[in-house]
Amino acid sequence: MRVRPFAAATAHLLLTPLPLAVTSVAAWSGGDGSSALVLTASKDCSARAWAVSGGGGEEPLSVAPAALLEGHSDSLSAVCVSPDGARCATGGVDSQLCLWRLDGAAAAAGAAGAPKRRKKKGGDGEEAAAAAASIASDAALSGHSGCVSGLVWPEAGALWSCGWDHTLRRWDVERGACAATLNDGASKAVLALDVRGGGAQLVAFAGAEKSVRVWDARAGGAAAQTALAGHGAGWVSAVRWCPWHDQQLLSAGQDGALKLWDLRGAAAVHSTALGGGEGEGEAARLQAADFWPGRGVAERCVAAGGEEGKVHVMRAWRSGTVA
Repeated sequence: MRVRPFAAATAHLLLTPLPLAVTSVAAWSGGDGSSALVLTASKDCSARAWAVSGGGGEEPLSVAPAALLEGHSDSLSAVCVSPDGARCATGGVDSQLCLWRLDGAAAAAGAAGAPKRRKKKGGDGEEAAAAAASIASDAALSGHSGCVSGLVWPEAGALWSCGWDHTLRRWDVERGACAATLNDGASKAVLALDVRGGGAQLVAFAGAEKSVRVWDARAGGAAAQTALAGHGAGWVSAVRWCPWHDQQLLSAGQDGALKLWDLRGAAAVHSTALGGGEGEGEAARLQAADFWPGRGVAERCVAAGGEEGKVHVMRAWRSGTVA
């Protein structure tokens, strides 16, 4: 399994051969943008941290294994990193939510400027993944009774999770305790969530119910929700708040639909049906979607990917596909 980071129109292939499929990816960048950490969660019951640097202009892209996170007893389904890059959280099918300290990995990211030796495989520029130091979880947060399917860490002390037990939870990281719980009221698994930062605490979430819901955590209670209906067959796999518009969010589903919502209305303001399945006219079964701010308004775009192995990149809702 390999991870491809995309910069503008150019795709760099990082060599990350893992024993089993990658299920979730998170990234953290240093203040000057010259170094970064990439976190991958896998079905092999582990997560890995990778130190990434370079890749701009003539500087070669450098990738080095920074840490191996072992402690789950079943497949991992989610990973996220704290705003300062010092810690990360992982969730899995074993219902565990584990916290890890990444101090050493963050230091490795800052020191990853030197080009690494590369092992060519068929000319695609893959780099052999060396052994990384194994670290143990420093805390476990108990509360979910099923798979922890989504994680987001928008502010220093507040971690959010969702799961197959139909709940969303906000965790006080310092106390190691659940600070708030919401049952979505629909008796359906919650598969994805995102939290709008800046203290607003608007939580967008979705899953098997097929609707996107927005919960105002300041008001509390299941009644403080807005339901955005529009996806068809299958579940909604991804939700993301727009980084440049505080009223808009993106969703992607198994129906192949990529939708942009505005909280000032009940219907999607943009909707695109993406193809790419094996059969002619078959919809792409989307698993992930996100915004890309680019280097200015003209480069803003959205991207989505799914089971057919393609990344669909759309600028101003004119679609293109990167295989």
